Amino acid sequence: MPLYKYRFDYSNHQYFDNVYFFFQSFEDYIDRIEKVINEEVGLAKEKLEQFQEEIGDNPTWADEVFTFEDTLRQKSLLRVIYYDSLILSIYSFIEKQMLFACHQLEKDQVIKIKDIAGRGVFKYRTYLEKVIGADFSEVKKDWELLMKFNKIRNFLVHDDGFRLFSKSNAELKNCLSFFAQSIQLTDHGDEIGFVFTDTKILKDFCTIGSKLVDHFYTEKR
Repeated sequence: MPLYKYRFDYSNHQYFDNVYFFFQSFEDYIDRIEKVINEEVGLAKEKLEQFQEEIGDNPTWADEVFTFEDTLRQKSLLRVIYYDSLILSIYSFIEKQMLFACHQLEKDQVIKIKDIAGRGVFKYRTYLEKVIGADFSEVKKDWELLMKFNKIRNFLVHDDGFRLFSKSNAELKNCLSFFAQSIQLTDHGDEIGFVFTDTKILKDFCTIGSKLVDHFYTEKR
């Protein structure tokens, strides 16, 4: 097993505070919020079913059912906010860590990060590879998965809020289908919709992010 050293002046204490514990907190947050949402949705569903059982076919209380149904819909939307915000947050954290590594490493370089064309993680990878000499072959699969999350992230950022995209967008469809265990696709005529169904995608994202950031920060001795 090879030994590693930091690519720049950094301590274990700083790394654990700024990186390792952050990913641990993400995973803790995933478990805690998922539990809260499940409890909220479960309680709203239970109250709706209980009320429907109590009133039976009595039309007098029909309007009251909508109150319970609205509450259930509102609680269910918590999951939409939860998944979207976490995917955006984890992606942003990885991106910021790449930029931080670039800023630390450019101190001893003639070519600076601002001299590199491009944007976001693509720009930072170019700098780390071409200027610093970081070998991304060791994290090839993790980077490919990050690119899938990049497509999902971009869609969430620019989506109109209805979670629908054209069937002609084969690239996004294939990307979402890759995470079939955590994403459910739905047919809407000329469009496809999707919903997140399992936290595995969030936890996998944390694992991928942790591996990539480790690689940005360290190199084999």
